[in-house]
Amino acid sequence: MKSILITGANGFLGRDLIQILDKSKYQIYSTDLIGSVDFTGDLTDKLFVKKLPEVDIVINVAAVQYASGNIPILNKRKFFKKNNIDSIINLKSKYGNSLQLFVQIGTSMMFKKNKDGAYDPNSEFNGNGYYSESKVQAFHIFRDFNCKKSLIIPSIIGGPGRAGLFFTIAKIIKKFGILILPTKSYKTSIVHVRDVSYLIQEVIDQELEGVFNASSLEKTSVSDWISLIEGYLNKKCFIIKIPIFLFWIIGFLSNYNVLAKEQILMLSGNHILKPNTSNNLTWRPKKDVKTIVEETIQSLNLN
Repeated sequence: MKSILITGANGFLGRDLIQILDKSKYQIYSTDLIGSVDFTGDLTDKLFVKKLPEVDIVINVAAVQYASGNIPILNKRKFFKKNNIDSIINLKSKYGNSLQLFVQIGTSMMFKKNKDGAYDPNSEFNGNGYYSESKVQAFHIFRDFNCKKSLIIPSIIGGPGRAGLFFTIAKIIKKFGILILPTKSYKTSIVHVRDVSYLIQEVIDQELEGVFNASSLEKTSVSDWISLIEGYLNKKCFIIKIPIFLFWIIGFLSNYNVLAKEQILMLSGNHILKPNTSNNLTWRPKKDVKTIVEETIQSLNLN
């Protein structure tokens, strides 16, 4: 029986992944800062990482992002570096030469913005803000692991238990009934958390190596999501549309605390992930956008 360590196991994706992995096939260990996990501790602590068990596979789900609740107003670059880069440095020190497979979870924000706004697994990476910079740097460390390596890149993830963008939009619609959006609406990819988990499952079952995008096959926009949320809440929202340059001004003046650079970039053009269709994969996304949005909103406490 092969053994797996899942980092960030108390998080949104980590919890879902643990639910679907075959317990008769794998011995699963979990770690996170908090929660009901096997090893509670901080991956930025070298001594803690050294005490983690020897395993065959590591799935590194642990990361901080803009939806995390403890992001500082200042020194964001240092914050993301510590949590997203120092942690993988410690994992490399512990596991860099002993694993059969290391799976790293990336973000679609890692892709360098291009004219078409469409990205396949071979598209170029480039840090566009504090978060994506840290994930690109983590990717370069990930490449030095002396084992098979897989990078999973999900688009915006939705599903039961997800907050972040969906919570903010739904809360504003319910409480104020008004939203501010850019003048032009662009297409952005979305994916259900369970579909991401199924992709990871297939990658580890076959011990695949490479870069794998995870995205719904539908092309929808934030405006489309708002319409779905309105329908679910049975409440219409008044939309105020302003030029995108005003979003950049708001971001700059707020030191990108109100809106991050990556978020404004995703509002400035199409941001579509092309799901991997390699012959080595049977994976295809099963959840459509309507289901993703409705299941996400249904799970939120909007009172």
